[in-house]
Order: sequence, then C-alpha cells, then structure tokens
Amino acid sequence: MLEAGTIVSGYRVDGVLGDGGMGAVYRATQLSLGRAVALKLLAPNLSDDPGFRARFEREGHVQAALDNDHIVTVYEAGQSDYGLFLAMRLIAGPTLKQLILDASLDPRRSVRLLTQVAHALDTAHGAGLIHRDVKPQNILIGKSDHAYLADFGLIKAPDEARLTGTGQFIGTIDYVAPEQIQAEPATPASDIYALAGVLYECLTGEVPFPKPSDAATLHAHVMQPPPKVSERRPDLPQALDGVIAQGMAKDPWSRPSLAAELIQAASRALSSSPSGIALAAPGRDGAAQRERPVQVTKTVASASATPSSSSRSTPSVVAPAAEAVAGEAREPSAQWPRRLIAVIAALILTAFAAGFALGLIVH
Repeated sequence: MLEAGTIVSGYRVDGVLGDGGMGAVYRATQLSLGRAVALKLLAPNLSDDPGFRARFEREGHVQAALDNDHIVTVYEAGQSDYGLFLAMRLIAGPTLKQLILDASLDPRRSVRLLTQVAHALDTAHGAGLIHRDVKPQNILIGKSDHAYLADFGLIKAPDEARLTGTGQFIGTIDYVAPEQIQAEPATPASDIYALAGVLYECLTGEVPFPKPSDAATLHAHVMQPPPKVSERRPDLPQALDGVIAQGMAKDPWSRPSLAAELIQAASRALSSSPSGIALAAPGRDGAAQRERPVQVTKTVASASATPSSSSRSTPSVVAPAAEAVAGEAREPSAQWPRRLIAVIAALILTAFAAGFALGLIVH
C-alpha cells in the first residue's frame, strides 16, 4: 500500500479507498489541475503477468470509449514507477453494497438505482462488450442518487480470447451465471443474470444463494431454482418472484434481452402493490420492516370495500391486526342494540320450540 503523499505520475496519493487481489484504489489529487480523482493501481507482482496486464490496460480504453452518464469516466491510463494505473472520476458516495448492509434501500429506490445501472449495461452490450462482474460492490452511488457502474477490469468482447487460465471462470460467485460456471462463453445474458441477483439482494437484504461454501453456492446457481422474493419479503408483491425467475433463468435465452427490460418488469410489479402500503427496506437480517398497524388498517379497510387483485395480494398476516383495530374502533352504543335484538330473537325461537314440543306430547 502506498503512503499518503506519494506521487504517482503526477498524482498525489491522499488516502486509500479500497484494495483487492488485483491492486488498490486510492483517493488522489491530479497536481496539474488540482482535481480529486480515484487512482487505481495494479498490484506490482501482477504487472509482469501478460494476462492481468492486458486486462488492466484494456479497462481504461473500454471505459473511456463508452459514452454513458452511468459509467465512471476515465481521465488517464498509463505506466508509473509503481505499476500500471488508471485515473478515474472520484465518486463521493457509498457503494450499493454499503446501502444494502445499512438497510437503507426501500424497493422503489432500489429500482430507481438499478434502472440507471441497466442503461449502463445495455450501452456496454450495444458496443459488443460484456461486464462479467456485475455486483453491488461495483455500483457506486453519487449525489442525488446518481448510480455508476464501475470496475470494467473483467469486461470482454464476445470474439476475444479469454484472459484467464484454462478451466477458470471470471466473476463473483454470488452473482455468476450458470453458463459461466459450466465454462460456456459469457454473453449479455450473463450480465442480466447477475443484475437479477443484485435486484434480489436489494429487495431482500441477502444474496440469492447464501450457502456455507463456495462449492455449494456454485452448485445452487446451476441446479436450484431461482429464489423467491416472497419467501423473504411476504409484504412485497408476488409478481416480483416472476421477475427474478426470468432474470435468473438457467437458460440464457429465457432471460430478458435487455437489462432495462428486467428492471422495468420489477417496476411494474411494485406498482401492483396497494398504494397505501409503504414498501419498507429489508432489515439488517434481511427481514422486512413492518408498517405501523394504524397505517396498514386504513389500507386494508379501503381495499376490502372494493375488492381487486391488489387487495387480494395484501399479506394475510396483516388482516388479524386490521380486524382487531377495527373491532376496537366500534362504539359501544352501536353494539348494544344489535346484541339486544339477538337475545330477543333467541328467546322467541326457544319459546316456539318449547310450545311445539309440548303440543306433540299432548297429542
């Protein structure tokens, strides 16, 4: 790791933003312009590896060539005494993963953010490029919830030779598509699968297949059906289950053809939710946060007056609470006349039955 104050090809290192196996990202200042940047440096021990070097060098060219407001801008790519570097726009904000962990994402905000990411992906796909590592950690959130897709270091053109060893796949196992695990070529559909996995995590607070080992996770991606949002979030529309099922279909041809189509389907599913029920963010444990009973009661009461498909999808667990509150709201003065009438009617029926039985005995 470089210390603060280190000069790298005209950039002064000011602090560490993050690090990983391929290198580190620093907050830095471009001395010639006094501009704050994110400076990405390839790990020195990897600079001599032709595969890593080619992938890293290409990342700068790819991001610079893609014209999209939701892809991080690259200012410069070059070689320094400390290895290869990329100088990029500094996004002052959290990653999507941090928002998920902080339980600060409600479903509609999630859809708004991922709509922007979907446009960035469709732009890359339109240029014949595949990201191959779509995950919450690679989605940066700037001012006014402006989302950016970052880390194009694993991007690949369909006709390009693989830059990894034989029998290996590239990506993050929590979101990797089945075809990549099975050593088949990655396609735009592979990115859409990963985006659907990210959508699921935003809605539920957990990754699609939380397993105790990497092997179990990979097996689940290949063999297990897509997870259901309703099993983790019964308060959300069940239509979201179908959205995730299509986006994470095992057959790449069964997935939406565009990333934007996937998120648009999620938006329509959320619109089917009763407008009076606020869609809360998942709790830190992935469980849904419930609304206050008085708010839910008003929604159920109005929905029951005019039955509809949306009212039928209201979680049944809310109904007892609604009935209890409604019962408490009834005034005693309105209940006593009904009870008195019921008692009188019961006495009349009893007297009639007794007289009928006495008549049978006499005869």
